[in-house]
Amino acid sequence: MASKTTTPTPSNTEPTPAVSEFTDPCGTFDTGKKTPYAVTGYWITPKSTPCTWREQLQEIHRVGGDTIIRIGYGLQFRTVSDSGEVLAKGTVDALYEPCEEDGLNCHDAALRDLREANPGNRIGRVRV
Repeated sequence: MASKTTTPTPSNTEPTPAVSEFTDPCGTFDTGKKTPYAVTGYWITPKSTPCTWREQLQEIHRVGGDTIIRIGYGLQFRTVSDSGEVLAKGTVDALYEPCEEDGLNCHDAALRDLREANPGNRIGRVRV
């Protein structure tokens, strides 16, 4: 029995319009619009400089990200004092001692921001 083959016919024969490529000076795409989907957390690999970290975090925030999960170096658990200071071996962690935002230490500022988004939010664990 012979089989009948057909050739698909495109429904639109107009060429695809040309679009100019846009990249910022660092070579990443700039998007000023939050993501239209529910992904708000991102896995990243630590970079070598604080400026690169800041750029990565700004790009993630710009597209609607609110959570960073770091790949690479092992994270270490830290306790938090009753006054919101991040501790290492019972004393204030030197990495977080100078950290302040709006007159609050960074832990309390982060907790404030989380609760503004949803009063039921909390910080369960601190890892650095």
